[in-house]
Amino acid sequence: MSDQHTIQQLLRNNLQRQEVIDVGVSLGLNKVKLSNFEGEKVLGEMITMWLRKDNKVEERSGQPTIKSLVNALEQNDIGVANDVKREYELNV
Repeated sequence: MSDQHTIQQLLRNNLQRQEVIDVGVSLGLNKVKLSNFEGEKVLGEMITMWLRKDNKVEERSGQPTIKSLVNALEQNDIGVANDVKREYELNV
């Protein structure tokens, strides 16, 4: 199972659409672009855009890493951050 698939599975069950957009913005992505995606599609697109480093993500929030994802989740007070930390055995 790929990391992208694992991350999507963890987040899909725990995030509402607006939370996905908020996390994407914290990761340096464009809110307007994310808002254009309907329903569950926004999660996959957010992860894809982040991993592709759209909008010069690395300049805004650093390289796409599990740690930076956890930080964005925590910035938005999203409890699933703990699930991601457990899955990847992080001590962030």
